[in-house]
Amino acid sequence: MEKKDFIRFRRGENSGLKKLFDEYFEPLTRYAYHIIHDKQAAKDVAQECVIKLWKKRELIEYDHFVSYLFVAAKHTAYNYVRDNQKWIDITEAPESFCFNVSPDDQEDIIRSVLEAAINTLPSRCREIFLLSKTSGLSYHEIAEHTGLSVKTVERQMGIALKKLRQHMLPLKEMIFT
Repeated sequence: MEKKDFIRFRRGENSGLKKLFDEYFEPLTRYAYHIIHDKQAAKDVAQECVIKLWKKRELIEYDHFVSYLFVAAKHTAYNYVRDNQKWIDITEAPESFCFNVSPDDQEDIIRSVLEAAINTLPSRCREIFLLSKTSGLSYHEIAEHTGLSVKTVERQMGIALKKLRQHMLPLKEMIFT
């Protein structure tokens, strides 16, 4: 979700809510499904997370809302399992949940969160990151392409990587712990 859409969301505009829902409902549903193994309940969890974010929209920072959504989905799904007395005691075996996520679904979740994280980067920073990682250009080639110095490209890549790590860390902890 781009920052302008998040600002609309934070102001309480329906277009911002729709954008958030359209972009994150499906990844949240897939993530919750791998914990609770019930498609309808997973949809309910995803919807509840979006509603929670909507209610707390003024308190959530743009840089952290994706992490908030997935952490909320994790806890809401665990609460669903607890409240519905499924056969797994989540306090004793939280590691077992990461094995329920297929590699393809892990990849889909990671890709969704990474795309969202990339969209949070400032435009120049995002452009430089994408030129490096998707086009495979060297820092020197990016500098020539953008008219910036190589040092500026290096700094912008450092900023991009730092922000992306911050965005992805909670997801790493959710999937791989």
